[in-house]
Amino acid sequence: MKNIFQDFQVPVSPYLDNLKNYLNVAHNYQNSNCLGLIARFYETELKIPFDEERILFNNFCITSIKDLRRIPIDRVYTLKNWIKIDLTNLQEFDIIVYTRQQRLAHFSMYVGQYKILDLAENQRSVLKHLNDTNRNNIEGAIRHRQLAS
Repeated sequence: MKNIFQDFQVPVSPYLDNLKNYLNVAHNYQNSNCLGLIARFYETELKIPFDEERILFNNFCITSIKDLRRIPIDRVYTLKNWIKIDLTNLQEFDIIVYTRQQRLAHFSMYVGQYKILDLAENQRSVLKHLNDTNRNNIEGAIRHRQLAS
């Protein structure tokens, strides 16, 4: 099996050792979507609960992208456990917030070295490079208060 971190330039967090458990997961709006996958990583690997987030996002069970787009973007930035951060200050485990036409559209998790854990609609989760293609729709990023230094 390929070492998923072989192209990283510096050592990565030991929390990321189990990242392979979150790769190749099939997208499904009801139980395996972009934010649900990130929540599972946070709760399992970092031991950080997503209680408030579950309430806002209907326990991460949505029927389509339309459900996600109905949530006002401001609600993401006012969750009490999160801090809005500048994209130039990304750290491991920050969540990147994407929009389309100024409405909430997607989330991915930054894992360092310009790489993200991403589970796009109707795809399988992957570790990919944060590049100009996926940067175009980035609205901002948030960091959990327990990870803020």
